[in-house]
Amino acid sequence: MKQIAGNLKLTLAQFRDIEAFLQFGSDLDPVTKKQIERGLVLTKILNQDQFVPMPVEDQILILFVAMSGVLDGKENIAKIYEKVFIQYMKKVYPEIVDNIRKKKYYLLLLVKLFY
Repeated sequence: MKQIAGNLKLTLAQFRDIEAFLQFGSDLDPVTKKQIERGLVLTKILNQDQFVPMPVEDQILILFVAMSGVLDGKENIAKIYEKVFIQYMKKVYPEIVDNIRKKKYYLLLLVKLFY
């Protein structure tokens, strides 16, 4: 989990700092806008239903996608994408999900899949 979400804390901290300045209504440069979009998606993704913990392998899959920027600017569909993507991975690539769960080769497996 640390391998996948290594930049998560920093990304969210930067988002919170920038979010405070948004109250003043200033124009944003493209880099700042991208940070805000990613922060909004990450805050959506990190919210889990009460008493329904998400398995670690599912968390790793969706955090990998969110941190890679695939969902930037799509915070309104982030939770739907999360469910669909996890179902897709379990159906099409069950060996990867099993390896993540059993062997914990998180980053290596995901990099092989997506790059």
